[in-house]
Amino acid sequence: MNFIQPLLEANLFIPHGHCYLWKPELVGLHIVSDTLIALSYYSIPLTLFYGVRRRHDLPFPSILLLFSAFIIACGTTHLMEIWTLWHPTYGLSGGMKLITAAISLMTAIALVQIIPKALALLSTTQLDVINQTLQEQEAFLRAIGDNLPNSFLYQTIREPDGRYRFTYLSAGVERVTGLKPAAIVADSSLLHNLLLEDDLSYVTQQIEASAQNLSVFDVQVRERLPSGEIRWVRLCSTPRRLEDGQIAWDGIRLDINDLKQTEATLCQSEAKNRALIQAIPDLLIRMKQDGTYLDVHKSENVKLLNSSLVTANSNLYTILPADKAQERMTYVEKALQTRELQVYEYQLSVDGKLQFEEARIIPCGADEVLVIVRDISEAKRAEVVRKQAEAALRDSERRFRAIFNTMFQFIGLLTPEGILLEANQ
Repeated sequence: MNFIQPLLEANLFIPHGHCYLWKPELVGLHIVSDTLIALSYYSIPLTLFYGVRRRHDLPFPSILLLFSAFIIACGTTHLMEIWTLWHPTYGLSGGMKLITAAISLMTAIALVQIIPKALALLSTTQLDVINQTLQEQEAFLRAIGDNLPNSFLYQTIREPDGRYRFTYLSAGVERVTGLKPAAIVADSSLLHNLLLEDDLSYVTQQIEASAQNLSVFDVQVRERLPSGEIRWVRLCSTPRRLEDGQIAWDGIRLDINDLKQTEATLCQSEAKNRALIQAIPDLLIRMKQDGTYLDVHKSENVKLLNSSLVTANSNLYTILPADKAQERMTYVEKALQTRELQVYEYQLSVDGKLQFEEARIIPCGADEVLVIVRDISEAKRAEVVRKQAEAALRDSERRFRAIFNTMFQFIGLLTPEGILLEANQ
């Protein structure tokens, strides 16, 4: 109180109006000027307060409030100028100026700190250029989305209450389904009802999992189009959580009906090929140029040497004896170089028995061959028996000829017509 009392003391001084000699025109000039300045100063903070309240995204709102305090303080000093015309409380007036000086200093310091950040803000021209670029990119992406063949882009939102709604669909949805995008946005069930009932529970399960884990939603389901045609489609989208707690999926719907038909055809072809392979009574080996087995189809008709080692990723040199392995690799190299079938025979001792095998080597890639191995032991043994029978027959014929030609009686071979075909000597 001892400090404040002198500031309010007015008896020691004369009013400021004495300095103007109480001339009405001079006193009036200062009163009008200071009043207008004070009113203007007070109106500026009101405008700033209004702007800050209406636009919460204004940059640096604190400096605007600090400016408002500074301007109010300046306006108050002008009111004090009017007050001291009749009341010489110059201490109070000086105290008001001191407060204004403190606020001014704080504003100046804050302004120095903020200016570099303010200079880093984009200008309206730069923002216009960015907006123009974004609009062009959006138009480009929209054109792509609207012209995807048998496909369309979509965005769907999950409300906090669990309801789903579409917020965007590209124009392609009308070509694919016959439904207008605006109608689907107004009633999302129009698109959901296209799904076959058998697939609905699966779709619901997958989208709930996507919402809980924010994982990619990717399903292949069937739709019944308004024309009655049933087609396979793929729905693929990526979820993201919005600031208000909703979840948005940005995705694409692809028509994969032709792909599914191709897959079905391939499966049928694969099943047929598998059946054919199972019916082949030979050992089949798909092998790389370095002797590595890529695939093996074993057969009960071919006993294997080191059977447990004959598997995919094994190597020829760890299965066959070194000389047999090198012999096979020679034919492999020849098949790859000439791109022609190579056939050769060899012998192996399997379980203490001599086994004859035939190997057919077929080039089936730049560095791959198909090796077909057949057990020909029975054929070889039959060939030996045949050769022995032929030799015995020739020997019997030779003995017969010797007896036939040494007979003293005439022996001849006649046809029923009496024609002589052969006679002894």
